[in-house]
Amino acid sequence: MDDLRAYLDALLQRFDDKPGTIGGLEVWNEVNTPDRWQGTPEQMVEMARIFREAAANSARRVQRGAPARIVGIAVSSGDAQDYVRGVIKAGILPYLDVVSGHWYEEILSYDRATPISSLPMHVDLLAKPMREAGVSLPIWNSESGIGAAPREDGKIVGQDELNRRAEAVPGFNPK
Repeated sequence: MDDLRAYLDALLQRFDDKPGTIGGLEVWNEVNTPDRWQGTPEQMVEMARIFREAAANSARRVQRGAPARIVGIAVSSGDAQDYVRGVIKAGILPYLDVVSGHWYEEILSYDRATPISSLPMHVDLLAKPMREAGVSLPIWNSESGIGAAPREDGKIVGQDELNRRAEAVPGFNPK
């Protein structure tokens, strides 16, 4: 943990030199997968605490009020209920600004009956245990970069239409 603290301090000293340079720090990548994390929920909470302290110290150093957001849980798709409940029970939520998941599905279906790409199921995986703990944090898909477009007149906006709208914006660059 001392190495983590030193790394974060060096990272933030080097790159967090003005507001907005680092918008957030994600504590770990897909902790619910054994090939990426073999620690305990308590160790993850300790890491989140160190991230929180490093961000706060950096905000004081550059004399600004808001430190970089601390993003966590960061589960991959699939059934991660046991991990999510365990890390919440261990006390991670007070150290996070955002709860995150990594969902890769191309479409992220709004239909609950499509389990492999069901956005409501992914959100519930994180939202239900948070509600049970009496906490409400934003939930982000923090890895795929796929934005979800709101429905219009009760219908999903198709990708072709979204592309057409993007291309109509002045300065659009397809490269």
